[in-house]
Amino acid sequence: MKGTLVAFRGTREGLVVSVNCESSFQEIKDNLEERLKATGEFFRGAVATIDLGGKELSGEELEELKRILIEDYGMALTGLVSSSQKTVNIAEDVGLSIININSMAIREAPTEKTEEHETPWQEVISPVDTLLIKHIIRAGQCVDFDGNVVILGDINPGAEIIARGDIIVLGALRGMAHAGATGNQEAIIAAWHLQPIQLRIADYIARPPDSEMMELRSFEVARIREGMIVIEAYEPGKF
Repeated sequence: MKGTLVAFRGTREGLVVSVNCESSFQEIKDNLEERLKATGEFFRGAVATIDLGGKELSGEELEELKRILIEDYGMALTGLVSSSQKTVNIAEDVGLSIININSMAIREAPTEKTEEHETPWQEVISPVDTLLIKHIIRAGQCVDFDGNVVILGDINPGAEIIARGDIIVLGALRGMAHAGATGNQEAIIAAWHLQPIQLRIADYIARPPDSEMMELRSFEVARIREGMIVIEAYEPGKF
């Protein structure tokens, strides 16, 4: 498998589900189902677009993607983005609309903040794709996202959050959190109560002491400093 197989990106028009052109359809399908299962009901009702890039898929494969998104996870599928004329022709035969990529909001992390490319998240945290979750993450659940993850709720013991960017928890973090999962040492993990089973930032790992409970304080931020993960009370303007 080559890199990230399936990526979820938020735009002003809705959710874009992008696939890795170098991967086989079976790899893409398996990864899509695995990641959607991990999010539970979070994406149900979302307006989604499939971005295949130059990947060529058959009619049966396109129908399978439609079934997963619409029937299994209750999404509203607006259409398909593809640079493959063969796939475009097949998509029209199976009832998928073709969307012009130039008409969509920016899909990659912007290099500068402009009115045209502004996203709702740029004034909150860093200017990359962000997943907002408005519920508790329970034991056994795993959220794996290519950008930042913001959770309005607790992360229970046994739950796992993996983000390529930052992790912000407006609640208690009692499970496992891994920020900067692709090696970003500038990533942070922040929460109202940091009581994790394990914290990871890039390749650095931190665990709470076995013999003592971590003190409950105000909003705290974990980051890499001088070759280790440190946890500090949040100070406006410091981070």
